[in-house]
Amino acid sequence: MEFKPAQADKMTKWTTIIFTVVVVGLAVGALACWQLQQLEPFFGLAMMAVIFALTLGIIRLFYPLSYTVTPDGLSIRRVGAGTVFIPWAMVETAYRPEGITIWNVTKTAGASGLYGHFGGFRIKDVGPCWLSATNLYKLVVLHGDKNWVISPEEPEAFLEYAKSYIEQASSLREQLKANFPKAR
Repeated sequence: MEFKPAQADKMTKWTTIIFTVVVVGLAVGALACWQLQQLEPFFGLAMMAVIFALTLGIIRLFYPLSYTVTPDGLSIRRVGAGTVFIPWAMVETAYRPEGITIWNVTKTAGASGLYGHFGGFRIKDVGPCWLSATNLYKLVVLHGDKNWVISPEEPEAFLEYAKSYIEQASSLREQLKANFPKAR
């Protein structure tokens, strides 16, 4: 079953809008300098516009297009950075975290604000995790040896559907732990 990512929360929407307006403003400023034959400010503005536009484009590659639940695991299909597959055998439980705000989330190796939150983070009461989320208020934590955090549009429906597969995978998980005790 396929689940859509949640619509962006207000902080994410405004961060993306403001950043996009800055990029457009830099590009317009660079064009104005070009028209006025002011080459020195043109190159500075043009370089900043290109760098910011590349940042927008690269981060957009990690935006989740869908979360697909199958009997084998969860597939997170992203715009341009490939698909991430999380087997249910690696997930011990799934739950909705409470009280999460932007102030409880710390980036360790990711991007936050533009289009959502992607990469390595530390969340209060969750710990280190990998986020592929567009809305901090609709998070679902998939907890195992690692924590994965996503934000489907309908988190309760996602949990209900995914939990049956997680429970079915528990025997396989125990076999993996017995056969590979040091694997993480």
